[in-house]
Amino acid sequence: MPDHLIASEPRFVAAPHALLECEGFRIGWPYGGYPAALDAAAATLLDCFSDPLSPTELAEDLIIAIGLDSDEAHRSVGLFAAGMVATGHLLPEGLSPMPTSLLSYPPAASP
Repeated sequence: MPDHLIASEPRFVAAPHALLECEGFRIGWPYGGYPAALDAAAATLLDCFSDPLSPTELAEDLIIAIGLDSDEAHRSVGLFAAGMVATGHLLPEGLSPMPTSLLSYPPAASP
């Protein structure tokens, strides 16, 4: 990928969220977002965004760590990041989640 595209790529950070940790999966409720059930792989990917990170940086790590080919790694991370941004689990660097005082948070329990 050309250097000028990498330099301008958005960076993301994991949003604060409430967690229910169970063996093999995690349910997260991000502030201002939607709850999501994450399997162990997705929870691990989300944890990688604890510090601001670009999808390209994470894809390069996956290529080295688990031997994915470049196209598969970039596609997988791009789709994951897009989904997590849409649900509020990832925030563009420099933005903050909605204040909890404006939310009915955490969500009410199911009957």
